[in-house]
Amino acid sequence: MQISKYKRLAATLLIAIVMIVIPNLALAVPNLQIYIPGATYDAETETWIIYSYDYQLWVVGANLDIYDVKFAAAVPTDEDGTIDVTWAQGQLCDTDGTVVKEPDYSETLDETMDYSVDPYISFCADGTPTMGDGSELPPHGVFPTSYYEYYIGDFGTTQEVQNYIPGDEWGDPADGEIKKFDISVDGYMWVDIVAYDHYIQANEKTHCIFSPFSHDGASTIPEPATMLLLGTGLIGLAAFGRKKFRGGKTVKYSPTDNSGIANSGIEELEVS
Repeated sequence: MQISKYKRLAATLLIAIVMIVIPNLALAVPNLQIYIPGATYDAETETWIIYSYDYQLWVVGANLDIYDVKFAAAVPTDEDGTIDVTWAQGQLCDTDGTVVKEPDYSETLDETMDYSVDPYISFCADGTPTMGDGSELPPHGVFPTSYYEYYIGDFGTTQEVQNYIPGDEWGDPADGEIKKFDISVDGYMWVDIVAYDHYIQANEKTHCIFSPFSHDGASTIPEPATMLLLGTGLIGLAAFGRKKFRGGKTVKYSPTDNSGIANSGIEELEVS
Protein backbone atom coordinates (compact mmCIF):
# COMPACT_ATOMS: atom_id res chain seq x y z
CA MET A 1 0.00 0.00 0.00
CA GLN A 2 2.84 2.36 0.87
CA ILE A 3 4.57 1.67 -2.49
CA SER A 4 1.31 2.25 -4.34
CA LYS A 5 0.90 5.56 -2.55
CA TYR A 6 4.38 6.69 -3.63
CA LYS A 7 3.66 5.62 -7.21
CA ARG A 8 0.50 7.71 -7.29
CA LEU A 9 2.41 10.68 -5.86
CA ALA A 10 5.19 10.28 -8.44
CA ALA A 11 2.64 10.07 -11.27
CA THR A 12 0.90 13.22 -10.03
CA LEU A 13 4.20 15.11 -9.89
CA LEU A 14 5.12 13.93 -13.39
CA ILE A 15 1.83 15.16 -14.80
CA ALA A 16 2.29 18.51 -13.07
CA ILE A 17 5.81 18.88 -14.49
CA VAL A 18 4.62 18.03 -18.01
CA MET A 19 1.79 20.56 -17.76
CA ILE A 20 4.29 23.25 -16.75
CA VAL A 21 7.08 22.40 -19.19
CA ILE A 22 5.07 21.84 -22.38
CA PRO A 23 3.43 25.30 -22.47
CA ASN A 24 6.80 26.90 -21.75
CA LEU A 25 8.39 25.01 -24.65
CA ALA A 26 5.53 26.01 -26.92
CA LEU A 27 6.05 29.65 -26.02
CA ALA A 28 9.83 29.61 -26.55
CA VAL A 29 9.18 31.55 -29.76
CA PRO A 30 8.14 35.16 -28.96
CA ASN A 31 4.57 36.06 -29.85
CA LEU A 32 5.91 38.92 -31.97
CA GLN A 33 9.41 39.46 -33.31
CA ILE A 34 11.27 41.46 -35.92
CA TYR A 35 13.96 39.90 -38.11
CA ILE A 36 16.19 41.17 -40.96
CA PRO A 37 17.63 38.48 -43.28
CA GLY A 38 21.33 38.87 -43.89
CA ALA A 39 21.87 40.72 -40.63
CA THR A 40 24.44 39.71 -38.03
CA TYR A 41 23.63 39.64 -34.33
CA ASP A 42 25.39 41.98 -31.91
CA ALA A 43 25.18 40.10 -28.61
CA GLU A 44 26.26 43.13 -26.59
CA THR A 45 23.42 45.33 -27.83
CA GLU A 46 21.02 42.41 -28.49
CA THR A 47 20.42 43.73 -32.00
CA TRP A 48 20.40 42.31 -35.54
CA ILE A 49 22.55 44.65 -37.66
CA ILE A 50 22.74 45.00 -41.45
CA TYR A 51 24.80 47.63 -43.25
CA SER A 52 22.26 49.01 -45.71
CA TYR A 53 19.31 51.39 -45.98
CA ASP A 54 17.60 48.90 -48.31
CA TYR A 55 16.62 45.64 -46.67
CA GLN A 56 13.75 43.26 -46.04
CA LEU A 57 11.86 43.53 -42.76
CA TRP A 58 10.09 40.46 -41.38
CA VAL A 59 7.34 40.79 -38.79
CA VAL A 60 6.75 37.36 -37.25
CA GLY A 61 3.72 36.33 -35.20
CA ALA A 62 3.69 33.02 -33.31
CA ASN A 63 1.75 30.74 -30.96
CA LEU A 64 -1.69 32.41 -31.24
CA ASP A 65 -3.89 34.71 -33.30
CA ILE A 66 -2.75 38.33 -33.00
CA TYR A 67 -5.06 41.13 -34.08
CA ASP A 68 -4.64 44.59 -35.60
CA VAL A 69 -0.85 44.36 -35.72
CA LYS A 70 1.00 47.55 -36.64
CA PHE A 71 4.57 48.65 -36.82
CA ALA A 72 5.62 52.12 -35.76
CA ALA A 73 8.55 53.66 -37.60
CA ALA A 74 9.99 56.31 -35.30
CA VAL A 75 11.96 59.10 -36.99
CA PRO A 76 13.73 62.29 -35.86
CA THR A 77 11.39 65.22 -35.24
CA ASP A 78 13.72 67.67 -36.97
CA GLU A 79 14.33 65.81 -40.25
CA ASP A 80 12.38 65.29 -43.47
CA GLY A 81 12.58 62.00 -45.30
CA THR A 82 10.65 59.12 -46.83
CA ILE A 83 10.24 55.40 -46.21
CA ASP A 84 9.29 53.21 -49.17
CA VAL A 85 7.34 50.09 -48.15
CA THR A 86 6.66 47.24 -50.59
CA TRP A 87 4.72 44.15 -49.48
CA ALA A 88 6.76 41.01 -50.22
CA GLN A 89 4.72 38.37 -48.35
CA GLY A 90 1.35 38.37 -46.63
CA GLN A 91 -1.88 40.28 -47.10
CA LEU A 92 -3.95 42.99 -45.48
CA CYS A 93 -7.72 42.50 -45.61
CA ASP A 94 -10.48 44.92 -44.68
CA THR A 95 -13.37 44.09 -42.34
CA ASP A 96 -15.27 42.42 -45.21
CA GLY A 97 -12.34 40.12 -46.03
CA THR A 98 -11.41 41.99 -49.21
CA VAL A 99 -7.67 42.01 -49.91
CA VAL A 100 -6.41 45.59 -49.66
CA LYS A 101 -2.64 45.08 -49.82
CA GLU A 102 -0.65 42.10 -51.06
CA PRO A 103 2.78 41.28 -52.56
CA ASP A 104 4.08 43.98 -54.92
CA TYR A 105 1.82 46.62 -53.36
CA SER A 106 4.09 49.62 -52.81
CA GLU A 107 3.73 53.03 -51.16
CA THR A 108 5.86 55.82 -49.81
CA LEU A 109 5.53 57.11 -46.26
CA ASP A 110 5.97 60.88 -46.27
CA GLU A 111 5.13 63.35 -43.51
CA THR A 112 3.30 65.59 -46.01
CA MET A 113 1.13 62.89 -47.62
CA ASP A 114 -2.67 62.95 -47.46
CA TYR A 115 -3.43 60.29 -44.85
CA SER A 116 -7.16 60.40 -45.54
CA VAL A 117 -6.43 58.46 -48.75
CA ASP A 118 -5.11 55.42 -46.85
CA PRO A 119 -6.77 54.74 -43.47
CA TYR A 120 -4.08 52.15 -42.66
CA ILE A 121 -1.29 54.71 -42.30
CA SER A 122 -0.95 57.64 -39.93
CA PHE A 123 1.73 60.09 -38.87
CA CYS A 124 2.31 61.73 -35.49
CA ALA A 125 4.62 64.74 -35.29
CA ASP A 126 5.57 64.05 -31.68
CA GLY A 127 4.20 61.32 -29.43
CA THR A 128 4.14 57.64 -28.41
CA PRO A 129 2.14 54.88 -30.17
CA THR A 130 -0.91 53.49 -28.38
CA MET A 131 -1.71 49.77 -28.28
CA GLY A 132 -5.12 48.12 -28.54
CA ASP A 133 -5.89 48.33 -24.81
CA GLY A 134 -5.22 52.08 -24.76
CA SER A 135 -1.82 51.82 -23.09
CA GLU A 136 1.26 53.45 -24.58
CA LEU A 137 4.27 51.53 -25.85
CA PRO A 138 7.25 51.63 -23.48
CA PRO A 139 9.48 54.57 -24.47
CA HIS A 140 12.58 52.45 -25.28
CA GLY A 141 14.64 55.61 -25.14
CA VAL A 142 13.03 56.63 -28.44
CA PHE A 143 9.49 57.85 -27.76
CA PRO A 144 8.09 60.43 -27.68
CA THR A 145 9.20 61.41 -31.16
CA SER A 146 7.79 61.65 -34.68
CA TYR A 147 6.57 58.31 -36.02
CA TYR A 148 4.61 56.62 -38.80
CA GLU A 149 2.09 53.98 -37.76
CA TYR A 150 1.68 51.31 -40.44
CA TYR A 151 -1.20 48.84 -40.09
CA ILE A 152 -0.39 45.30 -41.30
CA GLY A 153 -3.46 43.42 -40.03
CA ASP A 154 -4.08 40.14 -38.24
CA PHE A 155 -1.61 37.28 -37.84
CA GLY A 156 -2.74 33.65 -37.76
CA THR A 157 -1.05 30.29 -37.10
CA THR A 158 -1.11 28.65 -40.54
CA GLN A 159 2.65 28.73 -41.19
CA GLU A 160 5.66 27.28 -39.43
CA VAL A 161 7.87 30.05 -38.02
CA GLN A 162 11.06 30.04 -36.00
CA ASN A 163 12.65 31.82 -33.11
CA TYR A 164 15.32 33.91 -34.83
CA ILE A 165 18.13 33.76 -32.31
CA PRO A 166 21.86 34.62 -32.40
CA GLY A 167 24.20 31.85 -33.53
CA ASP A 168 21.27 29.74 -34.69
CA GLU A 169 18.86 31.84 -36.72
CA TRP A 170 16.56 28.89 -37.29
CA GLY A 171 15.73 28.20 -33.66
CA ASP A 172 12.68 26.69 -32.02
CA PRO A 173 9.69 26.21 -34.36
CA ALA A 174 6.11 27.32 -33.75
CA ASP A 175 2.86 27.85 -35.63
CA GLY A 176 2.44 31.43 -36.75
CA GLU A 177 2.68 33.79 -39.71
CA ILE A 178 5.36 35.94 -41.33
CA LYS A 179 4.71 39.17 -43.22
CA LYS A 180 7.63 40.57 -45.20
CA PHE A 181 8.28 44.10 -46.42
CA ASP A 182 10.97 45.55 -48.66
CA ILE A 183 12.07 48.79 -46.99
CA SER A 184 14.02 51.71 -48.45
CA VAL A 185 14.76 54.79 -46.36
CA ASP A 186 15.87 58.18 -47.64
CA GLY A 187 16.56 61.42 -45.80
CA TYR A 188 16.30 60.23 -42.18
CA MET A 189 19.37 59.87 -40.01
CA TRP A 190 17.73 56.98 -38.16
CA VAL A 191 14.49 55.02 -38.01
CA ASP A 192 13.42 52.83 -35.10
CA ILE A 193 10.73 50.19 -35.71
CA VAL A 194 8.64 48.19 -33.24
CA ALA A 195 5.72 45.83 -33.97
CA TYR A 196 2.78 45.54 -31.58
CA ASP A 197 -0.81 44.96 -30.73
CA HIS A 198 -3.03 42.39 -29.07
CA TYR A 199 -4.57 38.96 -28.67
CA ILE A 200 -7.79 37.92 -26.94
CA GLN A 201 -7.47 35.87 -23.76
CA ALA A 202 -9.82 33.02 -22.83
CA ASN A 203 -11.78 35.38 -20.57
CA GLU A 204 -12.31 37.71 -23.58
CA LYS A 205 -9.89 40.25 -22.17
CA THR A 206 -7.47 42.02 -24.49
CA HIS A 207 -3.77 41.49 -23.84
CA CYS A 208 -1.31 43.71 -25.73
CA ILE A 209 2.15 42.61 -26.82
CA PHE A 210 5.13 44.04 -28.69
CA SER A 211 8.37 42.68 -30.16
CA PRO A 212 10.90 42.20 -27.32
CA PHE A 213 14.36 43.77 -26.95
CA SER A 214 16.07 40.46 -27.78
CA HIS A 215 14.36 40.25 -31.18
CA ASP A 216 14.96 43.65 -32.72
CA GLY A 217 17.17 44.70 -35.62
CA ALA A 218 19.35 47.53 -36.89
CA SER A 219 20.12 48.72 -40.38
CA THR A 220 23.08 51.02 -40.80
CA ILE A 221 25.89 52.03 -43.09
CA PRO A 222 29.38 51.98 -41.55
CA GLU A 223 29.64 55.72 -40.86
CA PRO A 224 28.13 56.35 -37.39
CA ALA A 225 26.91 59.77 -38.53
CA THR A 226 24.42 58.13 -40.90
CA MET A 227 23.17 55.30 -38.70
CA LEU A 228 19.65 53.95 -39.25
CA LEU A 229 18.03 52.13 -36.37
CA LEU A 230 15.35 49.47 -36.52
CA GLY A 231 13.63 47.66 -33.68
CA THR A 232 13.10 48.25 -29.99
CA GLY A 233 15.96 48.66 -27.53
CA LEU A 234 18.62 49.81 -29.98
CA ILE A 235 21.91 51.51 -29.14
CA GLY A 236 21.18 54.82 -30.89
CA LEU A 237 23.44 57.32 -32.58
CA ALA A 238 26.75 57.00 -30.76
CA ALA A 239 28.35 59.80 -32.76
CA PHE A 240 25.62 62.17 -31.61
CA GLY A 241 25.67 61.04 -27.98
CA ARG A 242 22.09 59.67 -28.18
CA LYS A 243 21.37 57.72 -25.00
CA LYS A 244 18.88 54.91 -24.46
CA PHE A 245 18.13 53.34 -21.10
CA ARG A 246 17.49 49.73 -20.06
CA GLY A 247 17.65 49.31 -16.32
CA GLY A 248 20.79 51.43 -16.05
CA LYS A 249 22.90 48.83 -17.89
CA THR A 250 25.96 50.32 -19.60
CA VAL A 251 27.36 48.80 -22.78
CA LYS A 252 30.15 49.79 -25.14
CA TYR A 253 29.46 50.68 -28.74
CA SER A 254 32.35 50.61 -31.23
CA PRO A 255 31.93 52.62 -34.44
CA THR A 256 33.11 50.61 -37.47
CA ASP A 257 34.93 51.42 -40.67
CA ASN A 258 34.01 50.13 -44.12
CA SER A 259 35.48 46.71 -43.35
CA GLY A 260 33.22 46.28 -40.36
CA ILE A 261 36.26 46.28 -38.01
CA ALA A 262 35.82 48.37 -34.88
CA ASN A 263 37.73 51.64 -34.71
CA SER A 264 39.76 52.49 -31.63
CA GLY A 265 37.28 55.06 -30.33
CA ILE A 266 34.69 53.53 -28.00
CA GLU A 267 31.77 55.37 -26.45
CA GLU A 268 29.85 54.13 -23.44
CA LEU A 269 26.09 54.42 -23.71
CA GLU A 270 23.26 53.48 -21.41
CA VAL A 271 20.66 51.46 -23.28
CA SER A 272 16.98 50.83 -22.76
